[in-house]
Amino acid sequence: AGYADPVVNIVLSSGDDEDRAGSYDPTTNTIYGRHDGITRDVLLHELAHWCRPHVGHGPQFRAVHAELVGIVFGIDTANELLAAYAELGIDWSWYTPSTTTSDELLVGAA
Repeated sequence: AGYADPVVNIVLSSGDDEDRAGSYDPTTNTIYGRHDGITRDVLLHELAHWCRPHVGHGPQFRAVHAELVGIVFGIDTANELLAAYAELGIDWSWYTPSTTTSDELLVGAA
């Protein structure tokens, strides 16, 4: 109920005329990237859309995005992202990203 489909497709375009680094289509659970690849930054952004489809770039999206950034790049980078949101006038005083890192997740999974 309200959760994203457990399978996401990732498709790189065959041309070089795209104007965006990536996009997510919730009707097909597909992340589209440029023909020359997709960066981790863009992939995390689009994965946040996959995790919370149909919410645009609202608070739910931004919370998921900050968590993903924190897991992959670390808490400092997640806090930098939140600071950038704050510069845009978005109040994040109520939210603190998890301090779990990707290394900790890998250790915990062993």
